[in-house]
Amino acid sequence: GTVRVLSADEHGRAAQMAVYNGTGSPETAAMFYEARMRTLGWAPDPRFTEYAANNGMHSLRFMNGKGHEVVIDLAADDRHGQGLTVTLLQLR
Repeated sequence: GTVRVLSADEHGRAAQMAVYNGTGSPETAAMFYEARMRTLGWAPDPRFTEYAANNGMHSLRFMNGKGHEVVIDLAADDRHGQGLTVTLLQLR
């Protein structure tokens, strides 16, 4: 239920970024991404998630067996009621 508002990558570089806006809460989105990424074969980094939570953020980090990394940042966006901004950053 989100809409992509930004997508960026640089030719010849491995990093890609996408930003989505939608409804919901960071907590609900975190549960969704945690389950979805695991079904796709990505392993979560619980230390990263704990560090983010201790600093007031809802962020997740996943790795796969091929050396790829995805960081997902979830932020409440209360400008339009119960809104959500999802930032996905894929490295390598």
